[in-house]
Amino acid sequence: MLFDDYGDLLNLNDICTILDIRPATAAKLCRSRKLNAFKVGREWRITKLALENYVLSESHYPPHI
Repeated sequence: MLFDDYGDLLNLNDICTILDIRPATAAKLCRSRKLNAFKVGREWRITKLALENYVLSESHYPPHI
């Protein structure tokens, strides 16, 4: 999968690269809780599982069985 090159815990820069979005958009996803994230100090952290769940929830295609 696309996320295999990353560790289990992602930062905002990783999210921007993976989703091809701007940092402001990634931060908005975190703040709005659309993307299940948490802060460590001033930095957002996102689990790989949370990102996978977000991508699947935003997908309009049926899952592969």
